[in-house]
Amino acid sequence: MKITLVDSLEPKLVPWLIGYIGAEVIVRPEPVRRVLPARPNCFIQIVLGGSHAMIDVLSGARHEVPAVSLFGPLTHYRFDMEITGPLKTFSARLQPATAVQLLGINPSSLVDGFIPIDQPDGLLEELHAAADWAAMAAVLDRRLMRQAAGCSEDRVGKAAR
Repeated sequence: MKITLVDSLEPKLVPWLIGYIGAEVIVRPEPVRRVLPARPNCFIQIVLGGSHAMIDVLSGARHEVPAVSLFGPLTHYRFDMEITGPLKTFSARLQPATAVQLLGINPSSLVDGFIPIDQPDGLLEELHAAADWAAMAAVLDRRLMRQAAGCSEDRVGKAAR
């Protein structure tokens, strides 16, 4: 898996956004299984091509990952990611209060899990038309700026940052 970290070009998003991650997996003859370590933050993942599943290491349950998902913090090693073909994703790493402030979702309900979220109109088309990861970041920057309009920074989040 090739991972590319991309910074936001919008300083006004700092209260809500840590940055972006572009990820690509090329075709392999056998499925790829990747351990997902504990992490403190939520992120939005957008699948641009291919598909993957999360395997619950406790129960063995296999969960297909939706095209656009909100992943919560992981308190421990809980999931493996299983990739059976090529995969391309773009993710927005969120500050702690972003899920509730911009999406209206209580982040504590997401601990050790993920949920599908609505795909904004035209988002996939804009991301597919983008020339590279930085251009994709600009697309999400614009969309997140619209969502953040009128929101004030969370005091606890500001102190933690």
